[in-house]
Amino acid sequence: MLRSLQVLKMLALGIFFALAAPRLNDFLMAVSQERGEGGQAIAALSNGDYQYCSKPDPIDGRDEDGVCFILKKTDKTIAGYYGYPNSDNYICIRGTADANQIQGEGLALSWPGAYWAKIPNVEFTWDAEGHLKLSKGEIIRSANEGTERLDWVRFHKAMLNIRNFYRYRSPRMTSPSQLCDWPK
Repeated sequence: MLRSLQVLKMLALGIFFALAAPRLNDFLMAVSQERGEGGQAIAALSNGDYQYCSKPDPIDGRDEDGVCFILKKTDKTIAGYYGYPNSDNYICIRGTADANQIQGEGLALSWPGAYWAKIPNVEFTWDAEGHLKLSKGEIIRSANEGTERLDWVRFHKAMLNIRNFYRYRSPRMTSPSQLCDWPK
């Protein structure tokens, strides 16, 4: 009887670890993610595709909270977009990085679903979190898609600070090349 009880305990313990280990591993990975402050600065990254977000990489794989910067680094050039996951609310950014701050220019698409009624020339903060500052905006191209007007708005000055953002293991959001249609 005692032996059967020990076998049952060991079997229950084995089942517990088999079920809990993957979740525990995901939790430990999320806790140990590099943050922009203490981890490797964007300027020092090797060439490649990256995703940085204001919230840790979710264990369940869903990107729903916070704000993210998805980028491609090529030598000293950073090209990507900054915005809210699962939305059309983003700004394309290209420029260079100094530690975890990107300076360059921004590009937004104005359309009926995200209309820019007034395009600021003076510096303003684009996001509620206060990470992206834009200025010197102008419409650089317009087109009509059926009955809808589309305007490409270039901000000649963009400054994005992703200090304290989390670097995800790999990008999961749409590639910048699919969203950022920079005019030649």
